[in-house]
Amino acid sequence: MVRIRFILRLLAAVAMAAWPIASGGCASVSRQERFEFTRLCMGVQTRIITHAATREAAREGAERAFARIAALEQAMSDYRPRSELSLLCARARAGDHAWQEVSFDLFRALALSQTLAAKTDGAFSATIGPAVRQWREARRTGALPDEAVRAEAVRLSDWRLLEIDRESRRVRLHEPGVGLDLGGIGKGYAAQAALDELAAIGLPRSLVALGGDIAVGLPPWRGEKGEEGWRIALRPGLAELLLANCAVSTSGDDEQFIEIGGRRYSHIVDPRTGLGVVGGPWVTVIASRGEYADALATAASVLGVDDAETLLLDAGAAAVFVEHADGGRSTTTVIDPRGLLRWHAPARAGTVSPPHQRMP
Repeated sequence: MVRIRFILRLLAAVAMAAWPIASGGCASVSRQERFEFTRLCMGVQTRIITHAATREAAREGAERAFARIAALEQAMSDYRPRSELSLLCARARAGDHAWQEVSFDLFRALALSQTLAAKTDGAFSATIGPAVRQWREARRTGALPDEAVRAEAVRLSDWRLLEIDRESRRVRLHEPGVGLDLGGIGKGYAAQAALDELAAIGLPRSLVALGGDIAVGLPPWRGEKGEEGWRIALRPGLAELLLANCAVSTSGDDEQFIEIGGRRYSHIVDPRTGLGVVGGPWVTVIASRGEYADALATAASVLGVDDAETLLLDAGAAAVFVEHADGGRSTTTVIDPRGLLRWHAPARAGTVSPPHQRMP
């Protein structure tokens, strides 16, 4: 049985006013065609769809967007030993805890992460590297980490061990064992940056998807008026969303999880415990930009629907949670503080009506 709970609140004051979903019009344009390009980026299949007057214009735009993603991967990757992020951590391991000036993108991702870490009391953390590393080992071996090892990883994953200077664009790590990991924000950041690149060269009707992180611009071109939005399928059993000028990120353990001792642990790590989230929801967040949607989805997966509600309301974001219970039952919760979600239910077998039509 699926129970739908709606939380529809008007925000008297939005604490994070830069985060609301923007509305967009449809400019009059000459005839355009749809072009699609795919490439492996940041370890996931990346798709760019754009509407352009010619294939040459679309290909040039896609190449520039892919190049933007590649540059961000070189700045933010914790897998590449020579990335900007990895070199920053290496200096800290060598005992260099002085202030370090970093690139605009790396600084912005770290600054956004610190803002969210403060708002969630550490449920989201860019310093989660030590906890993630020991949890990867646990997933490999199928055994929980030693308590002492886990406790030390949790201590080193404290977001307060990263200090940032917003005026000089500098950062520093306070201990040698601190490790940065932007897995909770990086792909959404990259999707949005690639979309911005396409818009800047005259291709605003575009979509960029890095795995479960999607950024969309103006609706697809369908004649003079275009369509109402991009049709985004959340998961089987839920209707599609019609979205424009916003971003969507999905997080959860539907596919990536491990069972240890009869308990199901997510691949998403709670930096406060050093363990994968237990019984965490599948969650999709819709926000004004990719970096916001990605980070909020990660945080919401750790916090759960009740604790994440205030965070999402303050951010002006919308979200769809699916929580699993014993016996195969699930509860679907929609948080839409500004009534932004528009649903599209195509007439095809097995399609479930939009949640807002299923209110009990």
